Amino acid sequence: MRRALISMLGLLCCAASGAAVQKTAIQLHDDVGPYFRLNLPQAIYGAAKYGDLRDIRIRNATGDFLAYAWGDSEVKEGALTSGAVSFFPVADIQKNSVLTIKANADGSLSAVSTQTEHAQNAVPAWIIDVSQITGNLLQARFALASDADGIFAFSLESSDDLHQWQLVSGSEQLVQLRHQGTALSKLEVPLNQIHTRYLRLRWSRPAQAPRIDGIWVDSVQQTEATTPLEWSAPLHAANCTADVCDYNLPARTPLDGLRIQLSEVNALASVRILGVLPTAHYVNELHHNPLYLLRHQKRLAAGEVPTELVLAEPVVYRLSLPEGEATSADLTLDGGTYTRLRLQSKSPIYALGKLPPTIQIATLPRKLVFLAHGPAPYFLEWGIDQQGGEPLPLSVLLPEDTHHQLLHAAAKASVLIPVAAPIDSVQQVAQKKAAETVTNGGHRNWLWAALALVLALLGSMVWTLLKGLPEKN
Repeated sequence: MRRALISMLGLLCCAASGAAVQKTAIQLHDDVGPYFRLNLPQAIYGAAKYGDLRDIRIRNATGDFLAYAWGDSEVKEGALTSGAVSFFPVADIQKNSVLTIKANADGSLSAVSTQTEHAQNAVPAWIIDVSQITGNLLQARFALASDADGIFAFSLESSDDLHQWQLVSGSEQLVQLRHQGTALSKLEVPLNQIHTRYLRLRWSRPAQAPRIDGIWVDSVQQTEATTPLEWSAPLHAANCTADVCDYNLPARTPLDGLRIQLSEVNALASVRILGVLPTAHYVNELHHNPLYLLRHQKRLAAGEVPTELVLAEPVVYRLSLPEGEATSADLTLDGGTYTRLRLQSKSPIYALGKLPPTIQIATLPRKLVFLAHGPAPYFLEWGIDQQGGEPLPLSVLLPEDTHHQLLHAAAKASVLIPVAAPIDSVQQVAQKKAAETVTNGGHRNWLWAALALVLALLGSMVWTLLKGLPEKN
């Protein structure tokens, strides 16, 4: 009897604390197994107990733990390389013919004939030779002629044989502008870690295309390409002053990318982006976006624990020009976790529009590999500490001699995790609190009173039983 009462008290305490395991079924996209790759969606961080997802567990239908390992590729700074590449004009894009270049034995390209680039003989497209670049392609960086001024739209394709082409991106822009005394440029193009031998750049308006003076490509040595960033829904400002807007961020969610969306066209301002740190700061060192390592080499001094970090200091803009609308580029950030994001403008916030900007945040999804055994369905669990079922090193889960083959051959799996409700602005929160105070305040007080009465009753029963026991016990 005494044990039963103590167990009931423990259950009530757990219920009061709100601790509960979260669980969702894993969908297998084929049955080849036994290894399956699973990308975790951004929504999992909202209910996870830790920012590094150490509370993740996988079980089968009978409740047995399944062995799993994190499959994220660790990116070291020494694995990043950069180099200039050759580029050649395409003579006739309609016939898909390349009349000015030939392929050498090593796959590189060389010029056969030359084509003068001028207004009467515009080059509609360029072939970019990346055959000698090792690793996965991170980004291409362009240098345009100094007299080029405007927005230059293009599409980008990839090929391994110069005949079959696949679309990499259908709507890219190079921007080189001088606007109201400020020089603006966006000359970096993400390549999404593709692996290819050749790229083809096709101008949307060849007659207005700029002269290209140079192209550099950055790459990273990895055994597996990184999963593309996952973007959130737009987040609205929670609070704004004359020159600062604060944005609440989803709990424990790594911040790998940021997109600032202005509410009005022809707005421009220089801003500072700061991340407000939680009490227990988790720095995501497991799956940094390689572009962050390439662009931002700074690290905090040992022992330094600030309350906020300067993440970027960009010029944000949204301009309507004859060539089209130009917007500032997405920002690549450090993968850390922050409670709030602070946008601090060097000019009044209204310079960015009558309404505060909205933001979208991006996360590089975590990847795991698990070994299926026992009956399906399989379940993903998270949200509480559990004994057993912890992740293994990838070298233990996958035999070392067939490590890469098994990793690439692993079947795909997925999970669906409900997205948390969007974080309200300060005004919405105040209105909801006022309504809850009027309509639900009494109900909440009655619930707490009932819980206190139950605990008091159980405590009285325990005391009575203990008092009735012989004194020597």
